[in-house]
Amino acid sequence: MLPYFYQFETELLDRAARDSVLAIAERYQGGFEEYRSHYTDKTDNNNFLRPRSMPTLFADTGPSVKELFDSVALPHYPVILLHRPGKAVPRHVDDNNHRNAVISIPLAPKDDYPPTYYWESNDSAEPIATARFVDGNPCLLNTQKIHSLVNTAKVNRYNLQICFNEPFDAIVGHMMAGTLFKK
Repeated sequence: MLPYFYQFETELLDRAARDSVLAIAERYQGGFEEYRSHYTDKTDNNNFLRPRSMPTLFADTGPSVKELFDSVALPHYPVILLHRPGKAVPRHVDDNNHRNAVISIPLAPKDDYPPTYYWESNDSAEPIATARFVDGNPCLLNTQKIHSLVNTAKVNRYNLQICFNEPFDAIVGHMMAGTLFKK
């Protein structure tokens, strides 16, 4: 639902490739860092695994993960996010950290993957939009709009992200023009 998110109608990685990325996340469990805002030094229950903390990502996941990242036509980088069971990520807009838009690929849980909520304001009673990751397919998320989530699952919520410095609207424009991914 533009301008908050764009739901992909198909998967970008098959289940076997996503499971191989999940295995990397579990292997490097000790490498996850809790995100701290550059502005307030607050934590928000987002835990991330940076590229340098997962040096074998492309070597250990099979060719389809590397092929996906190699096919993206714009500057980008990978991150794996972890949200622990029962934890909430409060409403926020991402810091200016080169993640103005992300393609979020669900890894776990495999069923009933908790959605991301968008809000008109920090005082809104109801979300204005909900990214539900239909059929486990990825969503392009606008991280410059107020968003939050609650991991209602009894297991860790993991996703692989393709992070862009470009604004959400520019990424959507590339997707609509068929130029986001190289042929």
